[in-house]
Amino acid sequence: MKLQQHLQEVQEWRSVIGKAIVCFGEVELVTYQCLAHIPSDKISETSSRLGFVNRVDLIIEILEGRQPVSEPVEKFVKLLKRARQLASVRNDIAHNPVMLNMFVHKATGDISLEHCVAPARGGRSQSVVD
Repeated sequence: MKLQQHLQEVQEWRSVIGKAIVCFGEVELVTYQCLAHIPSDKISETSSRLGFVNRVDLIIEILEGRQPVSEPVEKFVKLLKRARQLASVRNDIAHNPVMLNMFVHKATGDISLEHCVAPARGGRSQSVVD
């Protein structure tokens, strides 16, 4: 692998990580806005102190408690559940060292790269880009 190719891959990696963090911030903003506008009772002040997963759970509980649940609301709830699942990946990316593992085949010299997040406290490494 040539230096120029490596630098290009590093730049792409930085861009992907940055986009992930910014996009998740937008999802967080949506949860605050939902809790400011959806409930009939004023709960936005208290609910704004909840963590992301708890805010998402509260929004889902409120929306699923309304009958009938419309198709757009069902789709939104499905997306909120997916965002809740992705929260742990986002936390790993935001709060842990991001690194590049390089594997070199001894016989051929071929290089394989794996972008991953290594939790600072040990435990699992998570591949985030193929």
